[in-house]
Amino acid sequence: MARVIGGCSVPHNPFLPVKVKEDPEGVDARCFAAVAEAIGELEPDLVVAFSPDHLNTIFFDNLPTILVGIVDEFSGPNDDYPPVEPRTLVSDPDLARHVFHHALRSDFDLSRSESLQVDHSVLVPLQIMDLSPVVVPIILNVLAPPVMNATRAHAFGRAVGEAIRSYDRDLAVLVLADGGVIQEVAGPRIRPGRPDGAPGQDWLARVVELLGDGDVGTLLAEATPRRIAEAGNAAGELLTVLAMLGALGPAPGAPRLIEPEPETGHMFAFWEAGR
Repeated sequence: MARVIGGCSVPHNPFLPVKVKEDPEGVDARCFAAVAEAIGELEPDLVVAFSPDHLNTIFFDNLPTILVGIVDEFSGPNDDYPPVEPRTLVSDPDLARHVFHHALRSDFDLSRSESLQVDHSVLVPLQIMDLSPVVVPIILNVLAPPVMNATRAHAFGRAVGEAIRSYDRDLAVLVLADGGVIQEVAGPRIRPGRPDGAPGQDWLARVVELLGDGDVGTLLAEATPRRIAEAGNAAGELLTVLAMLGALGPAPGAPRLIEPEPETGHMFAFWEAGR
C-alpha cells in the first residue's frame, strides 16, 4: 500500500526565484534549502500538491471548488511571470483517478481535468528547490468567494490521505501545500509602492504558534471566514495548508521545522509522518 511520509508548506510568490538568488542568506533562501533537504532525506516517490489557482487555469465561467488533474503530465506557467521557468511535470493519472473516486465516495463534489496547465503556484517552489518529482495536482479555489471553510478543507485533505493509504502500490508520498498565510494583492491594504501587503501579522503569528504546538484543532476553530478575510484578500491560501495537514492524518503533531516570513506573510513548515 502507498503511505504518506511527510508534508510541507511553502510559498509560491512568482518573484521568489529572483529574491532567493539575490539574497542567498535571507529567510526565503535558507528556508527553501531546509525544506528541500528534509524532502531529500525522506526520498518520496511522488508528491500530491494542494495548490491554489489565481484565476488563470480556471475562471468564473467554470470555477470548481476542487479540481483534480488526472493527467500523464501537466505544464506551466500559464500566467507568464518571467522569473518562473516553463516546465512540464510528470504525473500519475492512476493515483489521481483513485483519489478522485475516493473523494466522491466520501461526499465531496469535485471536478477533474484530463488536460491541464497550471499557473506559477506549485512551479515556483519546485523551481527554487530544484526538484522535478512526479506530481498529482489538486487545485483548490481559495481566492474567489465562496470558498470552502477551514473544517471542510481539512476534511477533504483527510479523504485524500485515506485515498493514498488505500492505493495498492508501494509508494512513498509527500503532500505539499503552497501559498501564503496573510496577503493582500492589488487591494486597499497593499504597501506603498508595492502590489501586495501583509496585513494581520497577529494572525500569522497565531497560525505559527498553533501549528508549532501541533494544535490543529484550535486552528480549525479559529480560522473562520471572517478571520481569514481580515488577513488579506489572498489569505484563503491557508486552506491548502489545512488540506495538507488533513492528508497527514488525524494527529500530525508538531512540525520538524516551522518559520514565518512576516514581510510577505509566508510560512515555511515541514512535517515528518509519525514524528
